[in-house]
Amino acid sequence: MSNFDSLIVGLGNPGLSEIIRHNTGFLFLDHLNSKFGDGNWTDKGKYMFSHIRLGRWKVALCKPYQNYNVSGYAVADCLKDTNLVHEQMIVVHDDVDLKLCSVRIKSGGGSGGCNGIKSIDAVLETNEYSRIRIGVGRPVVGKVTAAWVCGDFTSSDLNEMEKLYVYMDERLENIAGLDIENLRILNKR
Repeated sequence: MSNFDSLIVGLGNPGLSEIIRHNTGFLFLDHLNSKFGDGNWTDKGKYMFSHIRLGRWKVALCKPYQNYNVSGYAVADCLKDTNLVHEQMIVVHDDVDLKLCSVRIKSGGGSGGCNGIKSIDAVLETNEYSRIRIGVGRPVVGKVTAAWVCGDFTSSDLNEMEKLYVYMDERLENIAGLDIENLRILNKR
């Protein structure tokens, strides 16, 4: 039996600038950990680990610390270490198909082209887990998507993202559980 009710995984790309668009998941988990936890992270090898309390829910936090495109191995290790299953997991990641600071909640389904999600699906051999997709917008004309997601947020964009994270954590704190139906209150256009 697990000591945790659920796991939130934030995808990112360690080793690059902290404020790149691809680190949207890391940034959100850092925000949650500073507000609801002690702000500290423990190095578990393939991932950084912490935990928070959201209402009555004890939630494990995981930041895979390998390349974004091979996040699945760290996620599998964290699920095993916390004795949780994929149905108890929520993955937070950036999405270029959504405008900046839009949020969409999804359970299962395809990867939408996200290589981090593809890796998790392949390693876990399932896509049956919840996702919180946070919009980072499309690159300007002529800019390659890979360069866009590995580029830094502007200071204005970071201010907007921080407002979004506050919007999200206020709702997370007040929901009755972390299942997909309750998570839908996070949707924001």
